[in-house]
Amino acid sequence: MRYITTQLLTEDEVSQIRSWVGASKNWMSGTKSQRIANIERKNNIELHPSAESHRRSVALINDALSRNKDFGDFVIPLKTSYITISRTRVGGFYKPHFDTHSLGDFSNTLFLSDPSEYDGGELCLWSDGRVEKVKLKPGMMITYECGIAHQVNEVTRGMRDVAVFWATSEFKNEKLRSAMTDLFKCKEIVGATPVLDTVEESQTNPSFLISQVIHTIRRYNHEQ
Repeated sequence: MRYITTQLLTEDEVSQIRSWVGASKNWMSGTKSQRIANIERKNNIELHPSAESHRRSVALINDALSRNKDFGDFVIPLKTSYITISRTRVGGFYKPHFDTHSLGDFSNTLFLSDPSEYDGGELCLWSDGRVEKVKLKPGMMITYECGIAHQVNEVTRGMRDVAVFWATSEFKNEKLRSAMTDLFKCKEIVGATPVLDTVEESQTNPSFLISQVIHTIRRYNHEQ
């Protein structure tokens, strides 16, 4: 399984979102958002999309995503889905499931609560024949491929707040996407392309050539 963890939000941004979310009274059962018939599979609450606290939080998170290079270079997002603010209280859980292909190519969980504030609540991912438990500091996000079996362990103390969403990549082919990620790294190492005087000169400039390859791959991908 390919995944990354990124520091998406600053401490101040986390504090701002937590103050908005903490003051909100506009919550609904998490079973409504996914049309789940009962709480045997999922037991959480979610901030209502109409809440002002939800609108502010989503705007801040989307702004952070737009400037996060690690997320952008890894996913190469074409679009991202709606963002859900989820709260799991004592006794809450999400039983084993997988995110369907219709949601996107990558699942994302942004942690808002500090790990010291709750027990249990680990995000458990089935990776390479074993379970990997994830419980990150506030402002940290894990991005992993959709379709991976996962669950949220029962919370036994405190309260777990996270934001979840899905992202659709510009590249469906994993090998092409990985190659593009490497090219972005090369481009960053080489530096920006300077203003060049001639076409001949452009074909000996590493930065220009890397950009040229990136656009060629994008055109090829678009034609498939």
